[in-house]
Amino acid sequence: MKMKVYSLVLLFVCSLSFYAQKSLSVDDIFTKRMFASKFASGFKAMKNGIHYTDIIKDSTGIYIAKFDLKTGNKLANIVNANNVKVDGKQIDINDYTFSSDESKILFKTGVEGIYRRSSKAQCFVYNVKTGATTELSANGKQMFATFSPKGNKVAFVRDNNMFIKDLDSNNETQITFDGKNNEIKNGWADWVYEEEFSKADYFEWNADGSKLAYVKFNESKVKEYSFDQYNNNLYPDKVTFKYPKAGEDNSILTVHVYDINSQKTVTVDIGKETDIYIPRIK
Repeated sequence: MKMKVYSLVLLFVCSLSFYAQKSLSVDDIFTKRMFASKFASGFKAMKNGIHYTDIIKDSTGIYIAKFDLKTGNKLANIVNANNVKVDGKQIDINDYTFSSDESKILFKTGVEGIYRRSSKAQCFVYNVKTGATTELSANGKQMFATFSPKGNKVAFVRDNNMFIKDLDSNNETQITFDGKNNEIKNGWADWVYEEEFSKADYFEWNADGSKLAYVKFNESKVKEYSFDQYNNNLYPDKVTFKYPKAGEDNSILTVHVYDINSQKTVTVDIGKETDIYIPRIK
């Protein structure tokens, strides 16, 4: 392993030496990207490990198509964008996520960014077998919409509270009620976690989808920070959020598990010490 690393470093240094003799410029590195690695983007691997999906456009329309991973050959069109409609309105299919059994697809439209890794959007669920498209919720945009393992439910955050949508019965259940801006966040990380632990959604389904675990962030004692946000307006909007500087109070975290069948929530015993971090739950 060390020999490989040394070889790569030597190769890079030699490359730099060669280009330095040819007047290597900052423009070559950052604009022309001479030394940037090649990568593929946009495709999604499928469950079987031998196929992938990607969005294609041709003279007949826009599709989510299925491809062979080894050859790159197109095998079939899974979704025709012209067929993804609700009340006659066509839904954008560019931002999509399959359920684990690949029987349903979640589409996100009208995405609004919040912080680095958080956003809210209007979500729609497409049934691959029937071709039917349904709106996930008509009660406001959703954050972190996530299929259950069986694909029959979707959990999401809205207004700092947790919700579960049953796709079979079409019932939407609110499972937390204490969410409040700059005080309590259920299933959604505070600024520190989103920025430093690179994660914004803090809830997880169990293996059979019968329970949902989530983290509650109590940031009521965290001091506030404000800045101006212009948004192309003549006068800026004042944005205020909880931001703990070094030595100041952090959010106090608790972990909870909601049982779908009993509709009851239990609090997980994580000890009495509150000056801790919980980077992940699984």
